[in-house]
Order: sequence, then C-alpha cells, then structure tokens
Amino acid sequence: MEILALSSGCSVCRATALLIEKVAAQLDPSIKVRMVEDIQEILQYGPRSLPAVVIDGKLCQLPKADVENVRTLIEAHRAK
Repeated sequence: MEILALSSGCSVCRATALLIEKVAAQLDPSIKVRMVEDIQEILQYGPRSLPAVVIDGKLCQLPKADVENVRTLIEAHRAK
C-alpha cells in the first residue's frame, strides 16, 4: 500500500502528513507514506483542496485529520 499526502507545504498539511505516517506505521510498517508538494503531481489527482490523501492511486476523503479518521481510512483500503 502506498499513501500520498498531497500538501501545499503549510503547517496543516505537514501535520496531516505526520499523522498519516504515525498511524500507518502503527497499523503496518510496510505501508509507504510520501508527502507530495509538487504542484504538477498534485494536479494529476484533482483534489479540491489541500491537504488531500491518495491511497494506491485513488483520491480519498479525509473528513478531519485525526487519529481515528486516518485509521478508519487506511483500514478501509487494507480490507479491499
């Protein structure tokens, strides 16, 4: 599984990326998490706002960046 944290580089985006890394590492250390700040790469996924999350190439909704929401999002994609 690969998770991309699409980011403008602001403090909220960075905090979200760190939270995703932390939760992913707790769930499965083999999950790869990468923060993406390159605008051309970000635009390929078509997010409406940042931060945004892409899991295995699919743009996902993260209603609020907290531990429970991140865990639920990752677990939902692991189950597929």
